Amino acid sequence: MRRTTASWTRRLSEEEFERVKQHVLHSLDMVKEARGINRDILDMIHTHHEHHNGSGYPLGLCGQDIPLFGRIAGMVDAYDAITSHRPYCEPVPAYEAIEAFYQWRGIDFQSELVEQFIQVVGIYPVGSLAELSDDTVGGSDCAERTPPVETADHDPAGPTETAA
Repeated sequence: MRRTTASWTRRLSEEEFERVKQHVLHSLDMVKEARGINRDILDMIHTHHEHHNGSGYPLGLCGQDIPLFGRIAGMVDAYDAITSHRPYCEPVPAYEAIEAFYQWRGIDFQSELVEQFIQVVGIYPVGSLAELSDDTVGGSDCAERTPPVETADHDPAGPTETAA
């Protein structure tokens, strides 16, 4: 992908979008050149644009077939994309992004991971202030969180295999 493509302010054509989607494979090829990269990292790069319902790319994987790190990276990438200024669109506020993620649960992203993501990111980041309905000002802090999602496909000790 040429650097200028990322700065376009218009909607991409189908052909241009197909070229943009190749960034996943190009990035994977570049990272594979480095020795000793953990298999989870390679899988994350390869699958961060896959969607829970199978509508993503480049492999069209769905659900648990998407490696855990790919599922997480996909949410982080999407959150960054919609909350950051881009030449082709204005950022949305954090609360709108959270609302969008809630709507996308079970479609683009695994429902349980969306719930965890919302708890971690929160509508109001830790330390932010808000005027409450009684005209007082309240702040967010590290409130109690639910336990992390248990997944069958991830060993907390981490993999020992690395790419050659």
